Amino acid sequence: MADRTRKLIKQIQKERRLTIVYTSHNMEEVEEMCDRILFLSKGKILVTGTPLEITKKILKESVSEPSLKEVFLKISRGELL
Repeated sequence: MADRTRKLIKQIQKERRLTIVYTSHNMEEVEEMCDRILFLSKGKILVTGTPLEITKKILKESVSEPSLKEVFLKISRGELL
């Protein structure tokens, strides 16, 4: 059921050219659904960008694939920047 919902959201976004605010702690889902990401903590923006841009910035590595799960863990552990 969840996969059908995500597919429908992506279809609506594409057809209507809408910006959709999507919130989740599931980073694999976020990578699948989102072109741009915004990480918040205590009401403050920590980092924003594409999944790959954020991965490179937070992990401080030259990577070719995003790894938002690793980014999320680093942020949640208070290891940001």
